[in-house]
Amino acid sequence: MKKLLISASLVALAFPATAQAQAYIGVSGGVVSNENLENEGDFAGSVPANGALPAIPSGTEYQFETNTDLGWTAGAQIGYAFDNGFRLELDGNYQSTQIDFHEGLTIGGTNIDGLDYGQAFRRTTNPTNSTVGEFLADGDGDVETYGVFLNALYDFDLGGVAPYLGVGGGIVIVPVLYHLFTFLGIDEAVRMHVAVGTSLATIIPTSIISSRSHYNRGSLDPSILKKLIPGVVIGVGIGAILSGILNGQVLTAIFAVMALLVALNMAFKKEGFSIGNGLPGPAGSGALGVFIGGISTLMGIGGGTLSVPILSALRVPMINAVGTGAALGFVISVPGALAFLFNGMGVEARPPLTLGYVNLIGLALIVPATMLMAPVGARIAHAINGKLLKQLFALFLFITSLRMFYGIIG
Repeated sequence: MKKLLISASLVALAFPATAQAQAYIGVSGGVVSNENLENEGDFAGSVPANGALPAIPSGTEYQFETNTDLGWTAGAQIGYAFDNGFRLELDGNYQSTQIDFHEGLTIGGTNIDGLDYGQAFRRTTNPTNSTVGEFLADGDGDVETYGVFLNALYDFDLGGVAPYLGVGGGIVIVPVLYHLFTFLGIDEAVRMHVAVGTSLATIIPTSIISSRSHYNRGSLDPSILKKLIPGVVIGVGIGAILSGILNGQVLTAIFAVMALLVALNMAFKKEGFSIGNGLPGPAGSGALGVFIGGISTLMGIGGGTLSVPILSALRVPMINAVGTGAALGFVISVPGALAFLFNGMGVEARPPLTLGYVNLIGLALIVPATMLMAPVGARIAHAINGKLLKQLFALFLFITSLRMFYGIIG
């Protein structure tokens, strides 16, 4: 049996470390998946023989499997947050999943899915023209679980990772959603599309908050934006069209290749490396914008992942490059998310509660936490040195890229 609880991660994100010790209460929610629940037991009494079907003695073991759809989970927490980052909390949890079908009924070690249902269960001599397997496939009902947990947690304050490194949250959100959908058995044909579309939707509010924070701190240069935005808009349009044409494997390959290049750049780029001194002329800036907008849309990222290293290589101050990337996130995410929303309308095999290619459950879980921490990250970007953090994040991207390549090849 496999079980996935998104609510556990939501709890950890919802309560960042506090400056002072304090009590708190909270709520959580998410999706849950139970796969291949194994059921077993034995006959309390004997079953007489019927024609060619032998008798079943009392105590004979039987087994069958139950498959469930995605369900939901909700919980409430009450706890105490210490001033050193540790928390102790009491967590009450409820889960509900709907049964999809049963299969694989064995009695005494023999599978009887192919036997006639009436002759096997009702012990009639006349066939019903319905097999045991067909009868089990029509099974329905709910599986409900109640739980109470005592949790010991520690809050890592990572709100400044994305702004300081100069990468958007999308380059983290997309692989997380991709692997989550893989675990849940979402069809490969739509898996990457939903991950990218959902990521773009989450970037909209966070890019607004982050870019405002950078602007207020003087790290957003409007003159750079004016040169890049026309090309970025064209690139987003191209990416939006391609997103409705390319299949899931191609989108995954694009993300894997670009994640690998970003990882190599972060890990091995020499200090002071440059390819120019400032943005090129209108044609060159337009070409850069088309590249940033198009690839970012297909990857589900906000633009900072590509724009920051490019602008840095053009000797734009890092703080201004990061601020520009935050603003480009809004320019890319709004039309990009709308494109994935419309392109996914009516497509089969999407996860539950998905509008187009935008999963509403993922959107509801991710946005509150990222909006909360975006301004914090912008402030930390002005205060810390993140060389080691860059190396660790490069390692994360490298592993992510290899895992996606493996998924394509495998």
